[in-house]
This record gives sequence, structure tokens and C-alpha cells, in this order.
Amino acid sequence: WQGFLIGVTDRVETEERLREAEARFRAMVERIPAVTYTDHVGADGITVMGFVSPQVEEILGYPPQRFLERGELWFEIMHPDDLARLRALDAFNNADLEPFEQEYRMRHVDGHWVWVHDTSTAVLDEAGNLDYFLGFLTDVSSRRDAEERLREAELTFRTMVEQNPAVFYIQNIDPDDPTRSLTQYVGPGAEQLTGVPVEQMIADPDLWRTMIHPNDREMVFEADASSNTDGSDRFALEYRMVRKDGSTVWILDEATLIRPENGAPYWQGFQLDITGRKEAEQRLQDAHEHLRVMVDSA
Repeated sequence: WQGFLIGVTDRVETEERLREAEARFRAMVERIPAVTYTDHVGADGITVMGFVSPQVEEILGYPPQRFLERGELWFEIMHPDDLARLRALDAFNNADLEPFEQEYRMRHVDGHWVWVHDTSTAVLDEAGNLDYFLGFLTDVSSRRDAEERLREAELTFRTMVEQNPAVFYIQNIDPDDPTRSLTQYVGPGAEQLTGVPVEQMIADPDLWRTMIHPNDREMVFEADASSNTDGSDRFALEYRMVRKDGSTVWILDEATLIRPENGAPYWQGFQLDITGRKEAEQRLQDAHEHLRVMVDSA
């Protein structure tokens, strides 16, 4: 009897430890910020959901039991475009034991779409055969929304830059010679303004200096050097540039010195073609001069 009692006691203690371990595991699974689930493949090759943690209701609005009762619900609420994409990738092939990792949309019970990051790993039994798939699903809607807003902002900025009559640019201050500025970026309108391809300007950061009209170079170079070294935060100047075809264009060049928390300061500015205004001013000046001559001659 003593041996029997010891055996029963050991079994009871083992079962108690097992229950405690299961309780700890369940508590951990139910508290992490992710949905934990298992998929089992039946003898008929059909996958059924064996477990899904309570967090699924917080993310998708459906209680876990709904997914256990209707395994097809998972695919029914998946966005049709994403479902077609994943099927085209053969992502739901149960014979493929490679880790699964995808992001896709699922329809919340209230109708809005939720972006999820889904990872699944095959768990093998002692014989090396598939036992089940263990998966983790997290809500990444906030990140996806932020990425979409960033893409929209970039598109808006790009449209503004490409369609604006002003040519936007970024110039770094030459670390080897602070009196010089080197072109890092120039908008696509620069080619229309100067006739020189944008790629050529970026490939040769010093090229802009050769495009300044000979009569204005000294003035522009002195202003560039001064703005880089005297602590100025603003640059504004009107001068002439010689286009690739040899014609002259007047431009208004304005820039602001950007001082990032990390990294070297750089100039962010724009150039605007003011040739029409300058020519009008010259015609007005010529008219005034002509009138003065007429008055003096009367």
C-alpha cells in the first residue's frame, strides 16, 4: 500500500505541476499584445484552427469561439485582394513547412479594415512529422497608416516640387572648404531653367559655379562664401546664369540654412526665373532715360 500511495502522490503532484504550468502558459499567452493561434491539419488535408487566444476579439471584434466553430471565417474576413495575392503565392500550402510571414488586411466585425502581421511556424512531433502550426498575429494598422500618410506626404511634396515654377535645391557646405557650397539635390525644373540635365548637376556638385554669368561670378561667390562662414541663416540674391544654349537667364536665389540636431547644416532653397521681370524693369528704365533725354533736349 505504501508504494501505491507514493505512486498516487507522485502522479497527483505531477498533474498539479502540469496544471500550474498550463495556467502560467495560458496567462502569458492571454496577456501578450498578440494573438496566439494553432492550426491543425487533419487526415483529409484540411486545416482547422485548434486554439486562438482572446486578443483576437480586441483586434478583430470576433470572440475566439467563432473562429474555432467556423475555420473558414478567417479567410472570409480577409481582404479579397490580399487573399488572392497570398493564394497566388501558394502561402496556404500545408505541405510547405517553411515559416510563414505576411502582412494583410482583415475586416473587423464593425466593417473597418485592420492590417495584421501574421507569422506561423511548423511544430514537429518526435518523429519529425508535422504536429501543428503555431502562429502569432499582431495589429500593425498604426504603422501601416503612418506609412500611407508618409507616402501621401511624399507624393504631395514631389508633385509640388515637380510642378512648381521654382526650382528647389539642397546644397551642403563643403567640409574641405567652407566658403563653397556643393549641390546635393536639385528639382527636375532645373533642366528647363538651365538646359543642363539634373543628373549632370548632381554628378558634379560644383557645376553650378561654372554656370554663373562671368560678370556676376565674383558677387555670387563672395555672397556664397560669406553666408557659409558668417553665421547667416538666410541667403537671397539676384544674378544671371548662362544656359547650355548660351542664352542668359536672370534668377532669384533664396535659401535657408537648416541646422539638424544630428549632422552638418545644409542650405535648402529655390531658384526662380525672373528674366521677364528684369527685362520689364530694363524697358521701363530705358523709357525713363528716353523721356529724360527728350525733356533735356526740349
